[in-house]
Amino acid sequence: MNYPAIYHRPESEMAYLLDSKTIQIRLKAAKNDLKQVQILAGDPYALNNPHFKRPHPQTMTKIMTDELYDYWQISLQSTNGA
Repeated sequence: MNYPAIYHRPESEMAYLLDSKTIQIRLKAAKNDLKQVQILAGDPYALNNPHFKRPHPQTMTKIMTDELYDYWQISLQSTNGA
């Protein structure tokens, strides 16, 4: 695995809100380096929520490939909302 080629920058075009309950997250990795990408996500402010303490992996989808990189994406829903 080419660790230096894995890239994600929060608070950018790689992580943004679609609406009050949905966040879109993207990851960039070296082309054909990763077969699958999974994310563990939880709400750090929902400390009494057992899902946060033991989040289940969710699989990201490869949405695009260029000459050097693969781009992965997932939309995650909040159970709390705004």
